[in-house]
Amino acid sequence: MEDIYRGDLEKDFIKSLKNKGPGWLIGNFSKFDEKENRKTSSLEMKYWNFKKEEPKSEHKSKVQCCVTELTLVLNGWIKGWVKKNGDKKNIKLCEGNYILIEPKVKNNLVVKKSENAKVLTIKAPSDTGDKIELNTRE
Repeated sequence: MEDIYRGDLEKDFIKSLKNKGPGWLIGNFSKFDEKENRKTSSLEMKYWNFKKEEPKSEHKSKVQCCVTELTLVLNGWIKGWVKKNGDKKNIKLCEGNYILIEPKVKNNLVVKKSENAKVLTIKAPSDTGDKIELNTRE
């Protein structure tokens, strides 16, 4: 069944760290071979595994024009914000919580995170040119 891919979040995540676009496990990314069934324009999937010992990295604020995003916290928590029509809301998502972000909503869900937080983000469709990074943390 070559049209089926059965993955492992942890193992695929470790492999992804060696490639451009760490954490992205499915999507229309150049790091995937055209014949690989994880290369698809239907959706993107990113697995975040924040380790205590990792150096701090700043997650950039963004807005997407046409892509819908679903982020689910598997372990720990993340804090951030969403801003729609000028109304900014601070968000804390804990284990089991998720958020659906529609296109044109400015956001940054990973301003702060717990040690060893694990998060899954799914975006549809997979359009790597859709994201606009914002110069400010808003």
